Amino acid sequence: MIMTLEQIKDSVDRGVKTNWKNYMYEVIKGTGERSNDYFVRCIDNDSIIGLTHRDGVTMNGDAEDFYNEDER
Repeated sequence: MIMTLEQIKDSVDRGVKTNWKNYMYEVIKGTGERSNDYFVRCIDNDSIIGLTHRDGVTMNGDAEDFYNEDER
């Protein structure tokens, strides 16, 4: 299933574990001043990139590479 940006955000907001490519890359929501932002975090080295480019629309990754862990 190809996930849209809104589906990815909704999944994270509902507490559904959402990944990019594989389990090593999880989609998370920011905290504090960044609480409206979403990120992709590598659990191996804790590096983080934005879920989208600065335009807030273009995803850093292909839509077909995002998935909910419980749906795989």
